[in-house]
Amino acid sequence: MMLVSSKRAETYDSIRTGLFLSAAAVQTAIPIGLGLALATAVGLTLGAVLLKMTDKPVGVVWASVLSMTGVGAAVVLLVTLLSLPPLLWLLRPDGLRTE
Repeated sequence: MMLVSSKRAETYDSIRTGLFLSAAAVQTAIPIGLGLALATAVGLTLGAVLLKMTDKPVGVVWASVLSMTGVGAAVVLLVTLLSLPPLLWLLRPDGLRTE
């Protein structure tokens, strides 16, 4: 049942909707942040090793690295934002019955 108080909207068992939304954001942000950092470190290390094997000078174009990392983060943010409406729908009483 949807309880609407004068201050905040609450869902089943009086759990605030904002709590679900913030939990979804944290559950997405932490693994994605760690994954992007790990992918960047491994990619830079692998690139350096391969350049050293061919006796080429190792250099990093930080603008390129940061832009690709930013694009990855933006895609994850977009997908997360697009998944919030279904999450809100599932929090309604009708959605909880089907879940």
